[in-house]
Amino acid sequence: MFEFEDVLQITQEIRESGKKAKTEEDVRLGTESILRRHLPNFGVAYDPAYEVTISNGRIDALFHHLVIEYKEPGKLDSVKAYTTAVSQALEYISNLSKKNHEEKSNYVAVIMDGKNIGFARFNSNDERVIIDRQPINTHNVRLFLKYVSALNYKALNSKNLLIDFGPNGDITKTIVSALWNSFCKCSDVRTTMFFTEWRRLFGQVSGFGSNSGPEQTIGAVAKGFGLDIGTQYSQFIFVLHTYYSMLIKLIALFVLENVRGGNTAKKLYLAPSIEEKKNILSEIENGSAFKRLGVTNFLEGDFFSWYINEWNQELAYAVINIQEQLYDYDPSVQSLMPEAVKDLLKTLYQRLVPKQIRHDLGEYYTPDWLAQYVLRKSGFKIKDRVLDPTCGSGTFLVLAIQHKIQGMMELPKEEILKHILESVYGYDLNPLAVIASRTNYLLALGDLLEYADYDIEIPVYLTDAIMSPQKEASGYTYRLETNEGPIELVIPEDIVQKGKLGSVLVEVEKAVIETSEGVIPESQAKQNLEVVLSEWGLCNCTDEITRLYSDILELEKKKWNRIWCRVLKNHFATVTLNDFDVLIGNPPWLRWSSLPETYRNSIKGFCQQYNLFSKDVFVGGIEADISTLVLYLTAEKWLKNRGNLAYLITRSVFKTESSEGFRKFQIPRNGTFFRVLQVEDFTNIKPFEGASNKPSLILLKKGQQPTTFPVPWIVWEKIDKKNIGNDFTLKSAMSGTNRKKYEAYPINSDGGPWLTVPQASLEHCVKLIRTKEEEYHYPARKGICTDRNGIYFGNILGIRGKKYVIFENNVSLGRQTLPTIKTLLEKELVYPIARGREVSAFQWTFQGNFGIVPQEGMDGYPEDVMRAKYGKALDFFKSFEFQGVKELSVRGSYRRYHAPRKAPYYSVWNVGAYSFAPHKVVWSEISGRFEACVISSLKSPYWDNPRVIVPDHKLYFVPFECEDEAHYLCAFLNAPQVEDFVLGYAEKTQIGAHVTEYLHVPIFSDSDLRHMEMVQISKEAHEGSISAEQAREKMKEILPKL
Repeated sequence: MFEFEDVLQITQEIRESGKKAKTEEDVRLGTESILRRHLPNFGVAYDPAYEVTISNGRIDALFHHLVIEYKEPGKLDSVKAYTTAVSQALEYISNLSKKNHEEKSNYVAVIMDGKNIGFARFNSNDERVIIDRQPINTHNVRLFLKYVSALNYKALNSKNLLIDFGPNGDITKTIVSALWNSFCKCSDVRTTMFFTEWRRLFGQVSGFGSNSGPEQTIGAVAKGFGLDIGTQYSQFIFVLHTYYSMLIKLIALFVLENVRGGNTAKKLYLAPSIEEKKNILSEIENGSAFKRLGVTNFLEGDFFSWYINEWNQELAYAVINIQEQLYDYDPSVQSLMPEAVKDLLKTLYQRLVPKQIRHDLGEYYTPDWLAQYVLRKSGFKIKDRVLDPTCGSGTFLVLAIQHKIQGMMELPKEEILKHILESVYGYDLNPLAVIASRTNYLLALGDLLEYADYDIEIPVYLTDAIMSPQKEASGYTYRLETNEGPIELVIPEDIVQKGKLGSVLVEVEKAVIETSEGVIPESQAKQNLEVVLSEWGLCNCTDEITRLYSDILELEKKKWNRIWCRVLKNHFATVTLNDFDVLIGNPPWLRWSSLPETYRNSIKGFCQQYNLFSKDVFVGGIEADISTLVLYLTAEKWLKNRGNLAYLITRSVFKTESSEGFRKFQIPRNGTFFRVLQVEDFTNIKPFEGASNKPSLILLKKGQQPTTFPVPWIVWEKIDKKNIGNDFTLKSAMSGTNRKKYEAYPINSDGGPWLTVPQASLEHCVKLIRTKEEEYHYPARKGICTDRNGIYFGNILGIRGKKYVIFENNVSLGRQTLPTIKTLLEKELVYPIARGREVSAFQWTFQGNFGIVPQEGMDGYPEDVMRAKYGKALDFFKSFEFQGVKELSVRGSYRRYHAPRKAPYYSVWNVGAYSFAPHKVVWSEISGRFEACVISSLKSPYWDNPRVIVPDHKLYFVPFECEDEAHYLCAFLNAPQVEDFVLGYAEKTQIGAHVTEYLHVPIFSDSDLRHMEMVQISKEAHEGSISAEQAREKMKEILPKL
């Protein structure tokens, strides 16, 4: 905005005025006169208030949020005088912020004496930021002018962007509607190709594109824009991402041209025709505009430029609206207040794409305060090389850059810039995230960009942290999915290893363009490539590269666009990178079953390679979390030996049986260890937009040393009920929480769940662990699983003779929409049902639910048996299977366990002789506490004898023939020490059969007086003779003596 000649002129005038000044008033009048004369030329209506009185004095000049303090000529030569002046100015700011109810960080103070100038302000953490006084020169005068100018425009921050470009803004509705209409009427084959490849990349870990994934909830969002998208869910997300991408690019260009000069944004704004606007946008979309500004890779492998090929008047007018609004913003914030530059675009994206959809995709964007804390805990040092392999919009990258700038302020700016570009890297497979991250990277560099007299490459790449290039016999391959089948592009190993990949692909792209535009024939293009490869000592790669050229030329001939060289370059950028000092990030949290089948098949080999699958398929098996694979792969490939890793991952991976392979923290094939240093548990404070996930921070070091236990485990808790919001600073988040010290200890050494308890509880909990050598006396079972409780469970309304009861299914017990049927049933198949919510310590409170159990073993009785003995029940089941919708044969448990054996369609899972045992010790799978009770039989008017009670699938139980033995185990499990143990290793939603597997429970003996004392305690508590709490206190005393 301010050309050098203008700044030089103003600087000289201020200096001359200062030389002539005799008093402070002379300095003020002379400088103010210069500012009022020049600033209108730059569109700044400079009209400050003078001698503004506040509680601690009078401000010389106040222009919006700019405090200007003048001193007598030469006064600031003295360090003491400057320090005093700064303190006074910051005091003015403090009082102004209180008076106006604003943040102190909104204000800036400038102190000058006609000879020297200095700056002071507060950052968002209320810390002082002071730029030492310097003789007045063009650099600091330019900074002063930027501050003055910035206050004349909107601040480029998330809050303002959300108002103007968020989902509720008219501009957004107009552009999204225009893009959707253009996409639906697309006439260019490249548009379809862009969408297909985007869906492949983005859908790999999201399930998008199947029209059965989380995108179904996007319909309501589309209606908010006035659009009826039918079932085109992934298409609408693509359009929404296109809008967000377009906005990001324009912001990036706007900011970059402010720092490095250039007028493309202005030309676009002033272009008189929609055709000219299209041409200028084409330059932006193909990266030319950014390359002219010295950024070579801002747009590479971008799938969102399709709208250029579908250009029309509706689109043109929508783009004009965006541009006109952007011109109300000041693009200088990244250089004026570099520490204020956060992940600028994150909030906008979070509001454009609803929370539920992002969470379904595993996208939990890290709050700035938490990212700052993670970086602090990672062991990150200023000179470290750092990588975020799933960088999203670049939150961690921005913080790392800021820390480096602050820690290297004494070094030349050119050196700082070079170091950052060589030491802060990010990868992501979401094309939109890469554009956002590169933009945030540029914003974080701020005025360092002014010191680059060479072209720069932003080290953020579009690639998959899991499916990064793998070396094969033919070299490295990239598989491109197209409408006409897959195309495999091969890159020779020599080119990658010699670091010439980028250069070679530039030449290939150049050859493709020149050939397709008729500049040279194919034979000449191949000859040119041979010459270049020869000059680089790569003659042995000629055949493969000319074949690559031919393959990409074929894509170009089909109008499939020429972005593939850039996609390849990004994909292979990771091959030559390694030995990072720190890996940091927040990998996607997605369960194995949530991944698309094709992607599961692609990465299954890696999971097996690292032994990340549980051996027990019935407790999760391969239901691992994708973040565990990201951790292993990225740490092995890119983290140096003795390097540190700090990832936010779900706490469940430390607790669930399905993650036992992950908890070995060792690479099987080479023995490298990941030594866990500490884990911090944020579950209780819900830092991710209030999501009820279980975030934790793992800190580890790669090397030859295994993890030593106990591992420090820190539990964060809120001091009061106030939520720790996304807008909290680290300081406010820390002051609003307590951090309790726990310790983590494995249940067994072979990847067992981690016991995490307060330090004082660890010893007695460890004593309860059953060793592998000790006998497992009391195996537990899961209750009956129907997958249609609304059919199988209900109420008994009466009896009919000796054989039948009148049964009515209770549809409120299921999630499906089902009919209510009242019918006669053979009472021999009906049992009282115990459910999870009915169980507490030493007590079962029956809520009147009865259930049909059409079997005595794994599968339902054969149909001929049912027809002969239980015809009424068979007719009841038929009414849910053969009259319209098939409700029974589509159940998940039936399809998984029964259908392969061709069992009857009404079969239910988890049924055996154990289900009908006369006594059972039961506990709830989901509970904030661990409590057990004994259930046996229920006296009822519907049967002549007490009817055995059957637990449902939310209960786990141990079956017994002996009532005393059941009460012995019940007393043992209700001991407070056992509750500490169970809740210490198990998730409160997964308190399963493993309880009695992991506990060392001595086998019952009726000759052991303590055992019999425990039996008596349990019976008295069940009868109500003593309270549950009294029984627990007695067990607290007895347990250590067993």
